Amino acid sequence: MKFLSADDERIRKASVITSIFDGSLPLYFYYEDTKKYILQPRSAYVDVNDTMLKELKKLLGDKNVAVIN
Repeated sequence: MKFLSADDERIRKASVITSIFDGSLPLYFYYEDTKKYILQPRSAYVDVNDTMLKELKKLLGDKNVAVIN
């Protein structure tokens, strides 16, 4: 997921959404200001599904949510 910075107010909302879908896929946040991907803690790993992706895209925009295998 892409955010403006580590202080982006949408991080909390996105974290609530992803916490519902606990799984084994690593979750990365990308921060525009530093141009860096930050691996989230193991407790934040997800199980990707259509419902989660739909909600994240609604919150962040289609271009700011990606699944990379």
